[in-house]
Amino acid sequence: MLARSRRPRIRVFAAWSLACAALAALALPSVAQALNLPGRIAYVRCTTSLVDCPLVVRQADGSGGITTIDGDVGAETLIGRWPSFAPDGSAVAYLDRKPAVEMDFVPIAVAKTDGSGSTVIRNRGYGSPTWRPVGASVAFVDDPDDELPGQVRTISPTGGSESQLFDLDREPFVQPPGAPVGWLADSLQWLPGGSQLLLSANGPSTPGGPQDRSAFFLIPAGSGEFATLTPNTPGASFTAPRLSRDGARLAYVYADTSTAQQLRVRDLAGTSEVTVPIGALTIVEPHDFSPDGESVLISARDPASPSEVHLYVVAIDGGAPPARVFADGASHEASAAWFSESRPTAITSGPSGLTNQSAAQFSLTQVGAPVAGNFECRLDGAPFAPCSSTVSLPGLADGQHTFEARFVIAGGGIGPTVSRTWTVDATPPSV
Repeated sequence: MLARSRRPRIRVFAAWSLACAALAALALPSVAQALNLPGRIAYVRCTTSLVDCPLVVRQADGSGGITTIDGDVGAETLIGRWPSFAPDGSAVAYLDRKPAVEMDFVPIAVAKTDGSGSTVIRNRGYGSPTWRPVGASVAFVDDPDDELPGQVRTISPTGGSESQLFDLDREPFVQPPGAPVGWLADSLQWLPGGSQLLLSANGPSTPGGPQDRSAFFLIPAGSGEFATLTPNTPGASFTAPRLSRDGARLAYVYADTSTAQQLRVRDLAGTSEVTVPIGALTIVEPHDFSPDGESVLISARDPASPSEVHLYVVAIDGGAPPARVFADGASHEASAAWFSESRPTAITSGPSGLTNQSAAQFSLTQVGAPVAGNFECRLDGAPFAPCSSTVSLPGLADGQHTFEARFVIAGGGIGPTVSRTWTVDATPPSV
């Protein structure tokens, strides 16, 4: 029988309040060790002001050493690197910003996360590169004619082979002849499955008008139409969107003429949205969701040291105060990505469509090489709870039901959610 109790919050926020209290009295080498954060984080780390800013990878809990994967220095390297982990965590794709290089069009590079080397795979790109979750390719925005809006393309992580995914030369991105400004693509991120991308762009709210709008778009990897995810509100700013690992939610920064910058989390349809409390911090941008999806990794400024930028984890529901991830002498930390190994789940048997049976049984399996961990399941939107690879659901009421499952690696990440929907009609016809 499927349990319905809420899974304890043991990955990111375990004993958070105790850890924060202890930090007031103890000089711990890393806040992250007290929080027991899983996985690895790639980010830009400056040791002195805005010089000596390599791109590094380290354990999210602060244990072990710091691996430099791109050692180029300079203030320009702090912003806009946008690292994106390969699906297996072995490499990172990023914009290879250099001092004195034009900020708009910069090389795209791939670096091994073990520090064994980096390679420029394309001499010029625009917008954040994003590693496709299936297959071996990196998506980016290209501007082949020096006239925006350009194209969304993919390239092999070893360089060379390229293909076009989506042409941005269409409404609303294309502007009338002689228009002073057009749409400027900002960032890209794949949705799970690799068939759609989230695009962030800035442009005019009316064709040919000033660039007074920022918006999010869901675009297909190939043919098909895009969907606009944000309203056309002049003066409203929707920036720095980051998708949750299951692709169901996005974190972003919102501001308008009467509202200071806020960290918000919403579903893709925009039907549910919350403003995330971040205390006295000033948000710079969100970077990633935690592996359990209950917090967001952000860069922000603390009023106690407003000239510095650091990484923090913040609870979406406000159940714990923001906590700085690393406390080891860096002056600035930004442009981050959070990797935690996960395993997809497959539903190998179970009902679908219409059935007259009021009981259901599902069988689950890991996709790929088995690893230690456990499945989590839920029925009809109840909280996820641990379950076995065989799940029995007796006594179901007539009507539609949805069963969902995912795999949680021991001490690691949460895999994508899979689901099965079916309809029970066990009531005999009246005679």
